[in-house]
Amino acid sequence: MNRAIPMAAGILALVAGAYQAWCTSQLLHAASTYSDSLRGLEFYTTSFHSFVVWLTTEAAASAVAALTLILGGGMVLAGKSLGRGLIIVGCVVAVAHTCAGWVIATNMLHWFAEIGANDYGSLWFNMPSRLAIVLLALVVPVITLILALLPATRRWGRAGLTGAPAAETGAAQADPAQTAETD
Repeated sequence: MNRAIPMAAGILALVAGAYQAWCTSQLLHAASTYSDSLRGLEFYTTSFHSFVVWLTTEAAASAVAALTLILGGGMVLAGKSLGRGLIIVGCVVAVAHTCAGWVIATNMLHWFAEIGANDYGSLWFNMPSRLAIVLLALVVPVITLILALLPATRRWGRAGLTGAPAAETGAAQADPAQTAETD
């Protein structure tokens, strides 16, 4: 059985999960910063209050993605079939909240420009470089999702760490004499 594909999926899931955990703390910090520095602007427009609420929601989505990716990656590396499903859910959440985040943050930049707060608007985009965001938040989860959906990863979870195909494992459990003959 080819172990490279499920092992790569597990390792990439751990990397993506670690990045999502880091993003959670950064999003909460940004929400706190915006909440403190833009206090009073919610009386003029609800968009700034909504932006802070959105950052907090993004942090929650990032935390869910981090938890499912880290647990799923560990479970896939341990040969557990549930890990594959967790990786799939974590990747979908990570990609969805990253794409939605880029659209909403880009749309919010004009609100900051209108009130002359360009420095606050650019704070969001200056966390990591844009290339790091694209690679870690989009490319790695997409590649991990593709690897998790491949049949080799499904077989790996069914077979466990024994490396035996699932059909042989089931046959050996049904007839213990087969195990003695094949060994």
